[in-house]
Amino acid sequence: RTLTNVEMHLSAPNDLVLVSTSDGSLSFQANAISLSLPKLAIDDTKTITVTARVNQNTRQSSFVVHADASYKNTKTGARENTTAEVITEVANNGFLANVFGAGF
Repeated sequence: RTLTNVEMHLSAPNDLVLVSTSDGSLSFQANAISLSLPKLAIDDTKTITVTARVNQNTRQSSFVVHADASYKNTKTGARENTTAEVITEVANNGFLANVFGAGF
């Protein structure tokens, strides 16, 4: 079914600093990204590029970025929520090496 009024929110831990996003608004203070999509139909795709950097002095080797989304159910009119986790692995030199995710 077509989803309407989709809102997505991603938040990163402090050692993984969000730098920019190709869509939506970035809160540097909260280290979070929020975006809204008016409609998302079956088989539609939306690509959003997020640039992040790892703090140089971090001792973490991986991070979990929390993502949640909500949408308006077109049959009931109620808002429904869904969540996903994005796991990132970091190379020894502090650059982001791999990203693995569970979709919505």
